[in-house]
Amino acid sequence: DERFGAPLLALLAEYPNAKIILAHLGVGKFTTMSVGHLELIGQVLSDPRFDHVSFDISWNEVTRHLLAVEPDGSTPILDKFIELVGQHSERFVFGSDAVKPESNGQYFRQHHDLEPIWVRIRDEVGPEALANVRYRVLEKRLAAAQRDVRQWVFNELSDPTSRAQWNE
Repeated sequence: DERFGAPLLALLAEYPNAKIILAHLGVGKFTTMSVGHLELIGQVLSDPRFDHVSFDISWNEVTRHLLAVEPDGSTPILDKFIELVGQHSERFVFGSDAVKPESNGQYFRQHHDLEPIWVRIRDEVGPEALANVRYRVLEKRLAAAQRDVRQWVFNELSDPTSRAQWNE
């Protein structure tokens, strides 16, 4: 949440080569999401110092916040989120975050609960953005991580100094 936002952002700015995914759109069990919170996320996503930072949207509580309906029937939080996806679809990651699932149904509930959001992204932003958020960004991240680890291993094993440290 915002209490630790400034120190966290300062730390993230110091490590531009780190690959960061902030969980749950930055909310926790005892915090709430608001349009203002999403505006802060938008500022982070628009700041070149944080090009290495993405946001995870999984967790039932995130879905609950995104789907909140105001007494007048409006959905300002979801509207703002859809706007952010339109601007930064390659910076949102869907995980799974099922809490202690005892069946496949419970495990996939999160994906099912997100269906109204998936529909709005597809209809208002486009199928490419939907594919990015649902799976493409995560696939790219995992492939890049695998490539980076393989390169690191190669570098370590190819460097006699590093190899000597491993043999100790």
